[in-house]
Amino acid sequence: DGSYSFDTLDDFDYLAEGDTTSVTFAYFLQDSETDASGSPVYSEPATVTIEVVGVNDTPEFIGDDTGQVTEDSLPTRSSGKLEVVDPDNGESSIDASRAPQPVGDVLGSLRIASDGSWSYTVDNNRLQYLAEGETRDELFTVYAFDGTAHQITITINGTNDTPVISLALNDSDSASLTESTEVPAEELTATGTLSVSDIDVIDQVAPQVIAVSESLSTGL
Repeated sequence: DGSYSFDTLDDFDYLAEGDTTSVTFAYFLQDSETDASGSPVYSEPATVTIEVVGVNDTPEFIGDDTGQVTEDSLPTRSSGKLEVVDPDNGESSIDASRAPQPVGDVLGSLRIASDGSWSYTVDNNRLQYLAEGETRDELFTVYAFDGTAHQITITINGTNDTPVISLALNDSDSASLTESTEVPAEELTATGTLSVSDIDVIDQVAPQVIAVSESLSTGL
C-alpha cells in the first residue's frame, strides 16, 4: 500500500539540538504480473528523502564530583577532574564561562576549567569552629556545554582545638594569703576568676585542677 517506517535507533544521537541531516533511499514498484520470460517487472526507481532533526541529548558526568579538606591540614585545598560525555557533536565539555554556583552559604570557592579540572580552596581560619568529628558539606553547581547542571560536593572535616585560659579584666591567676593570730592557716581562703574559651563551638569546657603551686615566706 506504499506505507513505510523509518527507525533512527541511536544512529543520529550525534546531532545537536537544531542540527539536521538528510537520509535518502530508493524504492521500486513490482508488477503483480511477470514479463514474457517470466521475470518480475519493476518500475523506474523513485526516492524518499527524510530530514532528521537533532534534539538535545542529556550528557553524562564521569569522574570526581566529591572532595574533602581537613581543618589545620594545610593547604586546605581539594582538586579533581569531572568529564562530560555528550553524544551531541562538540558538546563534551564543561562550560567554563559559567562560574560554579554555590548552593547555600559556603566558606570556600571552587574553580573549574573547560576540560573539567577543578580546584576548591578555603581559608583555614574559617574552619576553626568545627570540632573533632564534626563535618560540613559545601555544594557547587557546574554546567556542561549544553547547560546541563551537576553538583560537586566538598566535605570539610573538623579537628579538636585546644581550649584557651586567659586573664580578662579583673581576672587573677595568683593570690597572697597571710596567716595571723586572728586567722589560723586552715581558715585562709583565696578566690579569683580565670576566663576559659574554646573556638570549637559545640565543645563544652570543664575546668579541672591538676596541681597547686605554692611558695612560703616566713617574714623573717
